[in-house]
Amino acid sequence: MRHSACAVWLLSFCTAVGLVLGEWSASALAQNKRLYEQDPFYLLVLKDGTRLQIKPLKELPKNPRPNTPVVVELLDRPGEKYRVRWREIAEVRPFSRLLLDRTEELINQNKFEEAYDYLIYIRRFYPKAPGYERTFQKFLWAEAQFRQQQGEPERAMALLYRLAELNAGYPGLKDRLGQLVLQKAQSYVSSRQFDAARRMIEHLLTVYKDHPAAAKLEQTLQAEARRVFREARQHWDQGRLSEARQVARAALRIWPIP
Repeated sequence: MRHSACAVWLLSFCTAVGLVLGEWSASALAQNKRLYEQDPFYLLVLKDGTRLQIKPLKELPKNPRPNTPVVVELLDRPGEKYRVRWREIAEVRPFSRLLLDRTEELINQNKFEEAYDYLIYIRRFYPKAPGYERTFQKFLWAEAQFRQQQGEPERAMALLYRLAELNAGYPGLKDRLGQLVLQKAQSYVSSRQFDAARRMIEHLLTVYKDHPAAAKLEQTLQAEARRVFREARQHWDQGRLSEARQVARAALRIWPIP
């Protein structure tokens, strides 16, 4: 078959056998709950909107011209190769990109366990896939928000701390993590679990030096330590030295003060 007419013939042939996927989109991929269980394929998107599943390409032409041909093999027609001119191609999505697209759909649907399965697969078989880190960070952020809404602040904090390890400058992360730490630490202070509250301050400061939430918690603990220390002074002034020592030590365990 002449190459000049090949692209037109390919489209008419695909229409005849039902292989043209003009309506096929990322939303259609969502119907495949386990896309990574399928044989890998590429998605060829033509400029007229046609979408074709093709066998993975070894490589794409470098610096292609409009008439540069791309040899493709339709997924449902193994062994038969066709040429499509570069000017007719809008996009070529590799399988790794399709997996990431599906992962982001699952994230948007709050299906985090399934999304995590995809991320594990991509990390194992496509470790250099462009966009993986961005999608993984989006996953951590989205699940953290979801867990907080579900009343699971500890799990939300764990996810945010993992995100901070990867990208401490993620938009909104510093403020949201500070809010969660402040809320949880204040509950520790209310229940007089001062050691736990101090550990939360220390952990936060390992990620964000001089975080305002840590400073606020320090002020709270210092105020409590001073209040208890005043009790120790009262015991001292009234000659109850043993009680004064015990209460003073309790004050120092809350927060070191002069």
